Amino acid sequence: MSDAEQPDTPSVNQEDESERGTAVLGLLFLAALAGMWSVVYFIMLGRGA
Repeated sequence: MSDAEQPDTPSVNQEDESERGTAVLGLLFLAALAGMWSVVYFIMLGRGA
C-alpha cells in the first residue's frame, strides 16, 4: 500500500537531487585536493628538515 501512496517524483525533486549530487561531488573534490596537498606539504617538510 505504501508504494501506491507515493506519487511519481516531479521534475523539481529531480533537479534538487542533481544539485545535491553536484554539491557532494564538489565537496569530495575539495576534500581530495586538501588531502593531496596535505600529503605533499608533509613530504616537503620531511625533505626540507
